Amino acid sequence: MLAARHDPGTCNMSSGGVIVAGGRDEINVLSSVEEFDPVKRCWVALPPMKTARLGCRASRLPDGRVIVMGGFDGRRAVASVEAYSHSTRSWTPLRDMLTARTGFAAGTLPDGTIVVAGGFGAGGALSAAERYIPATGEWHSLPDMAMERSGCDGCVSSSGELWVAGGMSKGERLDSCEVLRVAEQADRCSWAMAPSMQFARHKLGLCTIAGQLVAMGGEGAPNSPRAAQTDVTSVEVFDAQSQQWRHMVDLPDSLSTSR
Repeated sequence: MLAARHDPGTCNMSSGGVIVAGGRDEINVLSSVEEFDPVKRCWVALPPMKTARLGCRASRLPDGRVIVMGGFDGRRAVASVEAYSHSTRSWTPLRDMLTARTGFAAGTLPDGTIVVAGGFGAGGALSAAERYIPATGEWHSLPDMAMERSGCDGCVSSSGELWVAGGMSKGERLDSCEVLRVAEQADRCSWAMAPSMQFARHKLGLCTIAGQLVAMGGEGAPNSPRAAQTDVTSVEVFDAQSQQWRHMVDLPDSLSTSR
């Protein structure tokens, strides 16, 4: 990349490229943004965001714009949201989230709405969730998750449900997962516990590969109360038929902590 950065927001572009927004270098929280051009096979600088932020999340809107949400601006978790348009090469502020949060789960549902859940806010780890409706530009509260969790990650499965995995709650790194059962009306949505991963993971990566949920990397639970945290090098995949997570492969040590 053009700039070394930790904990940025990332998103696939409709053009096939990847956008990377914000994060932190060795000194500062960043507002800079860059995109990988798959045709030229190089990174290209984009206009910076209006707000520097790390621990933010990025998703693509139905109209092709990229929305970047929340994060930590160097002083506190923020609720601000902004969208980037390739056609105008500019960022536009959108309506703030209902809850300021950083290090949270996010996913775009099949209907184009975006759900965010968990993370870390002013009062600590969060269980709160909300949904953004692009057609109206509004955020709506959803039922809380069963557990508060910061440093979690989220992904929409091939069946269209949002999975939230891992994170940290009350000082404990989590292996548990929750699934949002989606309904058109917010008050009819509900969370259900899903099969736990093989390993507790904080600041993990969660995605789909060939239609299967894959969890990778992160910080694991220390071997003893006084021991340092351990990096999780394993990658595991969820087998929908057996309803179990199974080991897939190991990451190189340098990539084990993905966020």
